[in-house]
Amino acid sequence: EFIPVMKRQKSGNIVTISSLGGILPLKEAPGYCGSKFGVRGFMLAQNIALRRHGITVSTIYPTAIDTPMLEHEALHGGSLLNFVSDPLKPVQVAQAVIRAIKKRKMEIAVPTSEGYLCKFLGFFPGVIPAVLPFVERIADRNRLKYIKRKGLAPL
Repeated sequence: EFIPVMKRQKSGNIVTISSLGGILPLKEAPGYCGSKFGVRGFMLAQNIALRRHGITVSTIYPTAIDTPMLEHEALHGGSLLNFVSDPLKPVQVAQAVIRAIKKRKMEIAVPTSEGYLCKFLGFFPGVIPAVLPFVERIADRNRLKYIKRKGLAPL
């Protein structure tokens, strides 16, 4: 409904929040990753199609965000990769949206460093199974620190 309006005005921004799980596969969540990989392809194609009309299509790829859902995953399972680094505050994702609009960016990973790492590993998917156990050990230690810092009691 809104794309024809944006085309007439020759400007606009469409921003989607996805996940770094749309760039790097998570072994615990193949369906989730498949949907996020699909979102990435769809949004990249839309950006190409709509850019000539002055419309920018952006996707934000955050790591884990500190929400009740992440707290649940910390206690009950989920991808350990959520805890490689400190979870994001929701405001950090909101700031990325604003940056995407102001700079007309096609993709923004939050944090940027993890986005680069995920994209690099995407070039060499055969390396992922080899490095995953090492990364998961670090992430599990961080998960336990997160549980303690948040005062979460394992059930």
